[in-house]
Amino acid sequence: MNYIISILLALLPYIACSQIDSTRLITDGYFISPVDHTMKLAGSFGELRSNHFHSGIDIKSKKGAEGDTIRCAADGYISRIKLQRGSYGKVVYIDHPNGFTTVYAHMQRFSPEIESYIRERQKAVESYEVELFPSADKFQLEQGQPIGHLGNTGRSYGPHLHFEIRNTVTEIPQNPYLHGIGPEDEKNPLLYAVSVQGMDRDLIEVSDETKYINLTKGNKEMYGPIHKFEVPAWRAAVSIQAFDLMDGAANKNGLYHLKMYVDDTLHYEMKMDSVGWDETKYINSFIEYEEKKVNTRTLIRCYKQKNNPLSLYRTIRNNGFFKVFKNKARKIRFEAIDFYGNRSISKCEVLRREQVPSDVRNTTFSKKIKYNQAYDFKLGVTHMSIPKGITDNTLLLEHSQGKNAEGELALRLGHSYQPLFDYMSLTLPLSSVPPDLRSKAVLVYISSKTPTSFGGTVIGDSLAVKVNKLGKFLLTTDETPPTITPLEYKKDASLRKDFKFRLKDNFNTRGAAKDITYDVYIDGVWTICPLKALGDLLTIPLEGIPSGDHFLQITATDHSGNSTNWKGSFFTK
Repeated sequence: MNYIISILLALLPYIACSQIDSTRLITDGYFISPVDHTMKLAGSFGELRSNHFHSGIDIKSKKGAEGDTIRCAADGYISRIKLQRGSYGKVVYIDHPNGFTTVYAHMQRFSPEIESYIRERQKAVESYEVELFPSADKFQLEQGQPIGHLGNTGRSYGPHLHFEIRNTVTEIPQNPYLHGIGPEDEKNPLLYAVSVQGMDRDLIEVSDETKYINLTKGNKEMYGPIHKFEVPAWRAAVSIQAFDLMDGAANKNGLYHLKMYVDDTLHYEMKMDSVGWDETKYINSFIEYEEKKVNTRTLIRCYKQKNNPLSLYRTIRNNGFFKVFKNKARKIRFEAIDFYGNRSISKCEVLRREQVPSDVRNTTFSKKIKYNQAYDFKLGVTHMSIPKGITDNTLLLEHSQGKNAEGELALRLGHSYQPLFDYMSLTLPLSSVPPDLRSKAVLVYISSKTPTSFGGTVIGDSLAVKVNKLGKFLLTTDETPPTITPLEYKKDASLRKDFKFRLKDNFNTRGAAKDITYDVYIDGVWTICPLKALGDLLTIPLEGIPSGDHFLQITATDHSGNSTNWKGSFFTK
């Protein structure tokens, strides 16, 4: 009998995955809310974030401040703890006997016994950022037991708890609503705008601009009027900008369930029940990526590009594309539905325009990249190695090169609104870089608000680098050390809980280029100090510092080996 029970427990995660259905909960009553107050959300599961789907729910604090007690959602044990300057900040993972793992991120602090365990290991490796895997018997927890306090650490823009429920074996996050964790909601989703695209036979947009119209709320669940579109193509596809609205919060959250009908036939349907980590990068095919990059509008594609393996689609006829006719309008209906069945509806009609162009929008490209092939070639001075499956459809790659006023090599490789799902390898000659500075050579992406260094490795007279962005690049050198700026620092620290400094580098980093490394010493002793990526804010705690004179030293080093050393003194009474 015990053997049979063990087998059933081992199979629970797989059984649970197969039961994802909004009509019934997977673990009804097993988990409790991790917060004591009435739950309100700042973000929903599957919400469309930058380059990823949101993998949990963001629970607002009770009063907009840090410090709310966070409780264990069910009996279990701590399997993982991680502290980092960005991403989830302070996060703890708890495994449960039912085959699921709960995740609690952006914590302010943990319970005293967990904090003590973490500090010992931080001191041992002299690093604030650590990842720990305690034994299963180290931290056994009961449902409702406090594990720490709600915070704002990591890549967080305000106090909240990021809460996840994952399959323990596969680590695939699931919508917490399916486990009974989420607020009640009686608000209908918000329909914001609709766009229609004409497509050529390769399913690339034709030369005309995308047709885009804002929607107006009508009576009850309906939006109107019925808009009419004409497209210069034999086939078309549609997209919609839609959000979920929730009781007690003004946030525009991610949509749970979307349907699109063509002439009353279900043509497209998606549900945000679960999204795996290996899938999340395909968000840039799930949305109209160019609209996102150029016009900051996030529209859901009600169609599927050729290389889009997302599993959240429930129905997708002809990949969402449909034929259009000159004298017979195709009738399109959108239905946006939240988890509780609240619904909003919009309709439009699509006709074919008289003149249908045969060309695609971009006719000046240098290389056609098919999504299902690997490539190795040279454009100008740039040698490129592109793996298979890096794009969601045929990529029409533009290329140009030149030199800026300083004589540095400037490149254009495609456009920033063309997404890549993986890294491609570039090899560039270092002829524009003085020999004595080649160890500092980096490839910098300049199609973003803040220049981003992808670093690079010098091999002979070339720089080898991997990038996962298209757009404008600059082959330059990084000779600028990080800056260390006092924000809240006084020599008389008698009444202070901490000092605050800003550690800033001249480039953001991505890929093989690593973030700033730093160390803080008080009286020559290495000190645990958190650095928050947002704002580059370094906090130096002064708790436990004895009375008297003290010496503070901060060092910061960037990816290229440039270092800054800040020294100062302070005293406490």
